[in-house]
Amino acid sequence: MTTTAVLSIAVRDGGYEPLLELTTPRLAAWCNRHGYDLHLERPRAPEGRGPAWAKIPEMLALLKVYDHVVLMDCDTVVMRTDEPFPFDKMRGEDRVMAVCEQEVPWAGEGFVPNTGVWGVTRGAIPLLQEIWDFPLYHNEPWMEQSAYMAVVGYTMTKPHPPLPMENWVAHRLFSLSKDWNVSASDTALLPTAIVRHASGLGIDFDQRVQLMKGWLGE
Repeated sequence: MTTTAVLSIAVRDGGYEPLLELTTPRLAAWCNRHGYDLHLERPRAPEGRGPAWAKIPEMLALLKVYDHVVLMDCDTVVMRTDEPFPFDKMRGEDRVMAVCEQEVPWAGEGFVPNTGVWGVTRGAIPLLQEIWDFPLYHNEPWMEQSAYMAVVGYTMTKPHPPLPMENWVAHRLFSLSKDWNVSASDTALLPTAIVRHASGLGIDFDQRVQLMKGWLGE
């Protein structure tokens, strides 16, 4: 029985459907290899919130059916389909939510989580709900990532220091290795990336398309 769902989203009327089409072939190959169910969704943006917030209700809905859910942003490309998501390691460490923490060199951000690759188990439902219910950041640039940061205890003034280890443990967070979410600007990590992410400051839609097409051709 399949216990893992992989989810990618292009918010309806948001213009990102072409990216969802580009990410799909590698996502499907990865799912087929590991027995995951693939869900490609086109929800409307939640009322009063930026489009990235749509991830959370979609993840919560899938967790009613599946033990594990992996959210992959529609501008990601799986480069190494042989690698399963590390849910076994998460279970061994009693962790329920997995993201990469990245040091963002621009805009004085410091250390931030990147929820473009986001793994959760059913044990993460209360934490996802708390992030959804957080009263701030509904429309600021980092949207649900900022709410995540506030809920798990990041220092919200910039530059953000790394999340203290005791917070990772208290919230049962799992630190994904950097190769699970490698942005286009991380040129040193691109050759060994499991997942490449066409994201970053100043990267527009057309550049995302060209990056993804180039990666798919490798």
